[in-house]
Amino acid sequence: METNAVSAYKNLIVVPTDFSEVCANAAAHAAGIARKLNFSICLVHITDKDTRSWLKSNGLEESVLEHKLSSLADQLVKDYQITVTTHVREGDIFTSLSQVLSEMGANMMVMATHGKNGFQRLMGSNALRVVTDSPVPVLVVQKRRFNEGYQRIVFPISNDMEVRQMVRLAISLQKRFGATLLLIQDYEDEPRFKAQLEIKTQQILEELRRYDVQYRLSRSEEGDFAANVISFAAVENADLILVMSLADGETPGFFFNTWSEKIMFNTAQVPVLCLNPVDYGTIYYEL
Repeated sequence: METNAVSAYKNLIVVPTDFSEVCANAAAHAAGIARKLNFSICLVHITDKDTRSWLKSNGLEESVLEHKLSSLADQLVKDYQITVTTHVREGDIFTSLSQVLSEMGANMMVMATHGKNGFQRLMGSNALRVVTDSPVPVLVVQKRRFNEGYQRIVFPISNDMEVRQMVRLAISLQKRFGATLLLIQDYEDEPRFKAQLEIKTQQILEELRRYDVQYRLSRSEEGDFAANVISFAAVENADLILVMSLADGETPGFFFNTWSEKIMFNTAQVPVLCLNPVDYGTIYYEL
């Protein structure tokens, strides 16, 4: 195991941790993916005011952070037979994580949310900010275990323009994990929007058929699309949902609409892979 080194690997998954139970579960997801894809992972802790407060209240020195990271890394190496590095950085968790991802050339980040025992609680708007600032896809994990990987992947299709950018990543995931893509199309009753959605859906299906992807298409009932997607994922026993952020037309950056946010923090605790729009052809869309 390498310690405290910025990794030169490209096939790399970054996992931020505050050493809570849910962060350990995120690390297990990352390790399972890394073993399947022959990637390495880097465990990262951003030392901020919350870290210093936690250390002070427990009478601990900063060296304990390295020890905790090393212990977790050693366990992952033992359990998954993968390469694990660690990295500690002083800074703000929002800006520093984005910098780490770019500097390391990471392919993706696996991030825990709703951790009740950690001291850096990435919940709600805080988690959204980390995701929308990320230059790479972010897998948001709650307490649900990795198990045997991602065999049933939900792909929501709406009239948001960026949704087609998920196709290449969806194909890559399907091939890597031998999964079935479970497409669910949003409900539209206005003729013009309904026609637009149907065209977009057919374009996606053509691409999936081109690569001989196993898929099934369902159509959502009228109502809250997020609730329908989550219910669909639960009924189908899905183990991953894909969502896409939207480009902000007025200011630089991205945002998640209401239904995407609901899916990201779904009560069924299905892991959600979140993407920010980028140009086609980048490494991030082919894991």
